[in-house]
Amino acid sequence: MNIQSAASRIDCAPAIRITLIIVSTLALMLLAAVTVIAWLDNNFVSRSAYFIVIPLFVLVNLVFLTVGKRHCASWFLVIASTLFSVYLAETWFFFTGVDTRNTHYLARRAGVDNDSRHPLQVVADLRHEGRDAYHAMSPVEVWARSPLGVPNAVEKGFVDQINLYPVAGIPQATLVLCNEGGYFPFYDSDEHGFNNPSGLHDGTPVDIVLIGDSFTQGWCVDPSDNIAGHLKKLKSDIRVANLGISGHGPLLELAVLREYAQRLRPAKVYWLFFEGNDLKELMLRGKNPVLTQYLNDPGYTQNLAARRDEVGALLRGVHDRMYASIEGLGKSSKPNRDNLLFKLRESGFASFLVLRDLREAVYAAVVRTMSSWRSKQLVPDLERTAAFAVLKDIFQSARDLVTGWGGELVVVYIPGIQTIVSDKLDPQLAQYAKETKAVIQAVELPLIDLSPTFRNLQDPLSVLPFRTRNHFNSRGYEVVAEQILADLNRQNP
Repeated sequence: MNIQSAASRIDCAPAIRITLIIVSTLALMLLAAVTVIAWLDNNFVSRSAYFIVIPLFVLVNLVFLTVGKRHCASWFLVIASTLFSVYLAETWFFFTGVDTRNTHYLARRAGVDNDSRHPLQVVADLRHEGRDAYHAMSPVEVWARSPLGVPNAVEKGFVDQINLYPVAGIPQATLVLCNEGGYFPFYDSDEHGFNNPSGLHDGTPVDIVLIGDSFTQGWCVDPSDNIAGHLKKLKSDIRVANLGISGHGPLLELAVLREYAQRLRPAKVYWLFFEGNDLKELMLRGKNPVLTQYLNDPGYTQNLAARRDEVGALLRGVHDRMYASIEGLGKSSKPNRDNLLFKLRESGFASFLVLRDLREAVYAAVVRTMSSWRSKQLVPDLERTAAFAVLKDIFQSARDLVTGWGGELVVVYIPGIQTIVSDKLDPQLAQYAKETKAVIQAVELPLIDLSPTFRNLQDPLSVLPFRTRNHFNSRGYEVVAEQILADLNRQNP
């Protein structure tokens, strides 16, 4: 029996049409409700789903209302077969598992329990326990657009205006990091918002300072498992200041050096340069009039350390206004397990209905494709040439500042994931690494190149959470700490 003959047997009489419309409307209402539940609890779908789901159901209703009997039958078969196909695919992915970047699936595949709460539910739970908790947002979100062009807090109206540009996190608060290993790590920030115990800025000499982005800050592991934590486990008497902040690039890291590291005056500053995005971050921030002053004026400072109360008030206010709608709806983060909606979510039916596994599989394929393309499009040639020139100026300025107080600046080159796991390096990526290291050598800075260290590991993927993530797990950060400590021991046997 072909499709045409099958379609001719379906009679879209008025009663059937009305029934189909009612069923589709009820399905829309259920899908909308499940979407809200899923989005609030697990971030499975975004609000943009409504702009797809609602017009789709309106279109289906119009089809059944307006087309003739014969075409109605054909449309019915098309829609029915499409729905059958996508839910068949969803069923297959549900039972086989999906290799995606979603922690839920990675944890399930590894047989590890996963904390499925939204990050802001974790914040709400910690606040319920009496902690002054916040999501560890990057301070860049206040005054700069994201790499994808997402407006900053000022543009979104979360703050009227700002008279300072913070380059650290919320001070003296409990900050929640991301879930990449099945759990949400958090830490109590120091007096200036960094991932250190309180009291590190009390004037007692500090041995080394770490400066960098989220890898330095310790995304997404417990404080004892980040680079600074491992250094202290490997050498118990060492005083380490972790001044890493997510979202930072070379220009922001120069600002951190000027605003905070200079006050500590350590003997060693380890500047962790991440191959994956540091040059891109420099191009994004290189035209900011405030940040460029750190490069153009060796004496420029916002005096942020002395203005920590202002910094804290600004970041706390932006955080709560930015996430108010989500947090307000998500405060019941420990629901009644007898509640029908909770049982619905826990049963997996909600996830199945919104095609979570299938969408994650498609997303993973897109991510892999885009990552492959981006690795070959790091920065256009002309922009890259200009960026390397600015990078050289930044390193020179940082070197002069550190040597001025009698310290030494060392650059630690952290390879990207592709460099770590690929059997053969991409030629353009290799050229990018070569040019970056040439800049470091031109400024006559000591370099710890971790690329061969990671590539020569017996199992390079073992340093990544669930063997897939962008940040390191505890073992990955331990490898970095071991190389930094080896450098220290060579100079101080």
